[in-house]
Order: sequence, then C-alpha cells, then structure tokens
Amino acid sequence: MEWRQRFVVLVGAGILGAAGAAAAAGRSLAPIPQDQAVSTHGPFEMGDCGTCHVGAAPHPGKLLKAASDLCFDCHEDFKGVVAKHPKVKGNCTLCHSPHNSKKKKLLL
Repeated sequence: MEWRQRFVVLVGAGILGAAGAAAAAGRSLAPIPQDQAVSTHGPFEMGDCGTCHVGAAPHPGKLLKAASDLCFDCHEDFKGVVAKHPKVKGNCTLCHSPHNSKKKKLLL
C-alpha cells in the first residue's frame, strides 16, 4: 500500500488528528511569514486566535473543537461542497491551511 493510501486509512479511522495528518503528509499548519503568503485566513490576519484556539498569540494552544467542525462554524456553506469533495471528505486541514498559504484558497 502506498503512503497516500495508508494516510487516508489512518485519517479515515480517526487515528491521526488534523496536525498529525498534516505532519504525516509532510505539511505544516504553522503560519508562514506574511510576506510569503498569497492567501490569509481572516481571523489569523486580524490576530483573532480565539476564533479557533483556547488561548491567544503568540502561543494560542489547543483548538476549541475538531478542526473541520471549527471550519463549518463559520463556513457552513462549505458543508455541501465537502460532501462532494474529490479528495478527502471532512478534514479541511489536510489540504487547506487555517492560517496562511503560498497558494490561493489557503491550499497547502
């Protein structure tokens, strides 16, 4: 089984959290320097860590709830899109950064 298939199995089984899934894919969810970002998530840009995290910058800490549940709190309109998403259903941070990205649409 190739690594991508194992990765999808682990994520589907709930063995990896969002951060673990990103790390397993060789990606980081940590913010990049703003001058390198092409797209930036609104709350991150405004310094409003409390939208998603328990604490505040510079060490915001744990998420308030599961990553995708947080996404749908503000982006309820994406639920229908995710149901038809061609890659991975229900775990936004596998492909999208919650902070900022060098690619459009916060893609990792």
